[in-house]
Amino acid sequence: MFDPAFEVSAIYDRLRKLETSAHENTQHWYNSQLFSSVLSGIILAMFGFFLTGRLEQASKERELNTQSAKDMQELLVKISIGTRDESEAAAVTLTTYGRYSIPPLVENLQYGPERALAAERGLEALALTVPEDLCSNLGSVLYNRTQRYTAASHTAVIRIMGAADCAGKAQIQIVREYADLIKRADAGGPGLTEYQQVVRDATPINITQAKQELTNTLRLLRVDYAF
Repeated sequence: MFDPAFEVSAIYDRLRKLETSAHENTQHWYNSQLFSSVLSGIILAMFGFFLTGRLEQASKERELNTQSAKDMQELLVKISIGTRDESEAAAVTLTTYGRYSIPPLVENLQYGPERALAAERGLEALALTVPEDLCSNLGSVLYNRTQRYTAASHTAVIRIMGAADCAGKAQIQIVREYADLIKRADAGGPGLTEYQQVVRDATPINITQAKQELTNTLRLLRVDYAF
């Protein structure tokens, strides 16, 4: 006997089962073993590609660093033993290495006049390319009170800071404090002893030279100061 209500209910049940089956297939296809295998392969391939690229990059960087170190060493040798023109040319060429050239150039301020002059020219050139790094390093040199640097080096640094316009708050404070040190040293007695204890190879002549350079540098940095 035909029962409309029963038939409608049966049709509804079949449609609901088909819809549920389709929904499950749509939602859970990614849980299949095939997809997991494919996804794992893709991830491994991507990781391998990334790792290989990083290793190749690291290798190239090591080669570049090694070559750069050799080139810098050759330039430093020219600064040390070359003629005045050769030393200055090598110092300026060294500045192509940017902030990495600052420490070796600062070190050369402590040697003979030709080396020191060449290093000063190089450091002045760096004011055009890496002014912040230059001023920060020069400030650290001037702030040092362990006799790490000679009085002549300090005087050169003062001169370079003026030429490089190292007008940052930290650098100006350092220059002021050094000016106070020189002012005390200029008075003689304990002040001179203090200066000689914190700056290597310091003499009364260095005090006069430092005062002259400080006066000019403080003017260039637009700082009011009177000795």
